[in-house]
Amino acid sequence: MDLDLETGDSVRAAYDGVVRIQAWDGGGYGNYILVRHYNGLETIYGHLSKSLVPVGTFVKAGQLIGYGGSTGRSTGSHLHFEVRYQGNPINPALMYDFPAYKLRKDNFTITSALFNYYSRAIGRSRSSRSGSPSRARQTVTHKVRSGDTLSEVAERYGVRVSTLKKLNPGVRTLQPGKKLRIK
Repeated sequence: MDLDLETGDSVRAAYDGVVRIQAWDGGGYGNYILVRHYNGLETIYGHLSKSLVPVGTFVKAGQLIGYGGSTGRSTGSHLHFEVRYQGNPINPALMYDFPAYKLRKDNFTITSALFNYYSRAIGRSRSSRSGSPSRARQTVTHKVRSGDTLSEVAERYGVRVSTLKKLNPGVRTLQPGKKLRIK
């Protein structure tokens, strides 16, 4: 979701959490921050003119984490805001009342129905006759290349090393050509 703001406007954390990624993505988000929250949610704040919090910083809901801008692939000053649960996008408008900048409810229940909009957006409907899962729920793998490490692969896909170890039991070293489950 893109939220209108001016370059230099304050950007604040939606929930308490830990900054997991603070990086530059020239092909998309520009300067961005990804915050992991207690409940498995992640929020992404993209196109920032300046990030104020380094990786590993604990942030409180409402804390200033950066300033709005127009970095990366942006056509004007705005905040690109995403909410994800276990890597799957959730429409932020279901959780937040943006004109009022407040939560819609104190409790938010995550069900598979939340991801239906994503399945429809990629051309699959809930009533798909193929019986195959939507792209949002498909298994993601990585073909190991020479020199890959678990930490590099985890960072590339935005997951934790512990998640990779859990999804790939018994993997001690990465062997080129083998597939590693990511999601």
